[in-house]
Amino acid sequence: MTHIDPTPTKKNNAEGKTLASIYRVATIILGAALAVVAFYLFLAIQLGAWQMYALSAVIAGFVIANVVAILIIRKGNSDRGSWIIIFGMMVVFPAAVLLIDGISVIFGVTLFALVATVSTQTLNAEKARRANIYAAVTGLLTALLGLIQLNYRLLVPQIQAFVPAITVIIVLVVLFFAIRQSWSSIVNFWRASIRNRLTMIILATAIIPVVLLTSILGATSYIQTRDALIADSFDRLSAIEEIKTSQLSNYFDDRNSDMIALSDSMGSLLSETLNKMEALNTLKRNQIIQLFQTWDADVRDVASNPDVVLGLREMANGFRTLGVAEVRSLYLGDRDLTYAGDASAYSTSHRDQHDFFSKYIDIHGYEDAYLIDLNGNIVYSVNKTEVFGTNLLSSNYQDSSLAKLYGDLLTAPVGTSYIADVALFEENYAMFIGAPVYDGSTLVGVLAYQLPLNTIRNIMAERTGQGLTGESFLLAMDKEGNISYRS
Repeated sequence: MTHIDPTPTKKNNAEGKTLASIYRVATIILGAALAVVAFYLFLAIQLGAWQMYALSAVIAGFVIANVVAILIIRKGNSDRGSWIIIFGMMVVFPAAVLLIDGISVIFGVTLFALVATVSTQTLNAEKARRANIYAAVTGLLTALLGLIQLNYRLLVPQIQAFVPAITVIIVLVVLFFAIRQSWSSIVNFWRASIRNRLTMIILATAIIPVVLLTSILGATSYIQTRDALIADSFDRLSAIEEIKTSQLSNYFDDRNSDMIALSDSMGSLLSETLNKMEALNTLKRNQIIQLFQTWDADVRDVASNPDVVLGLREMANGFRTLGVAEVRSLYLGDRDLTYAGDASAYSTSHRDQHDFFSKYIDIHGYEDAYLIDLNGNIVYSVNKTEVFGTNLLSSNYQDSSLAKLYGDLLTAPVGTSYIADVALFEENYAMFIGAPVYDGSTLVGVLAYQLPLNTIRNIMAERTGQGLTGESFLLAMDKEGNISYRS
């Protein structure tokens, strides 16, 4: 019969329970770290401060180290995993003190409490004592870091209350599982003897009041700290409100003064601009009026010239003798032809009139000059365009502005002139001025000039005194009061 020793089995069960306990503690620390990093990220987004983002990154690094520690513990190397968690906390808390203001003492005490809780549950007695010594030194240094003046530190009251609360929860959870795991041993110790029971009663009598008093004092301290922080925050907000209100009031007062000054300046500029515009309008209006007065005097003077009167009569007779087709075949399209050499009366008269008018329109800047007989025939034109030789009463030009001008001048008295408004003529815009040609009291025909529109455009396009964006427009009003552009 083979004897089986049960001792190794008990040892393996004990080791399994110890490993499970260590794994449980590491998992609790990981859960707390995830809650902290989520809370810190929330604060970072709310505050928009780089210090909170940096602290969140540090906690995230601790979370990664904790995950690595859990994997190591699961492989059976519990001591190494525990030390990774402990040293991770020794890095996180001083780093937080370097970034956040007003938490050095709280974080120093919290660091020692967490390391003591973790080490007693995961390490043997000797290693736990060593870890507690490290935690005490690191916690003291963490508390002393608050004495260093760092201008970039951020005051976050929420952290001062959140971290101790998380620490208390971690300690209570760890103690709960530790008591639960050792409950059978505690019951056995209670049942062993009356002395053990008396000892536990005495310890409970001593410990429970201390725990209750500590809890009450801690809760009171937390409430007082929270109220003080809230009051301090509201005081700061009130001060900021007064400062911002004053700044905004001063800003709007300054802008109001600026607007008043700008309004006065704009009023002066507007008045000055209107005066300049009025002066420019008067100048350009006078120039245009003077230009039309010159054209008016010019056309009436030439229309009364005896040579022009005689020439128009002779050309009208010669035109009727030669006929439209012959006259156009001799001269149409040839501006420079003075005499066709056909010895006709028309050509003889054309030589005299063309020699005069071709030079005259060049000197005075007219586009063309026309002599029109009483039947509406254009018996003479300087440029000899398509309109030359046509009849204004029956040809394609009977609806043109030149034909309208001719019709008005047939009933006009001696010494008057009329102007035809700008309109399309031979595919281009044109303006005409004309006067009736009388031989004594007998109407012989009509003299018309095609006016140079570029001369008017040059007057309107002159920008002197108008700045970079100023522009002038020429407007016309008809008998019905309608206004239209003429430039």
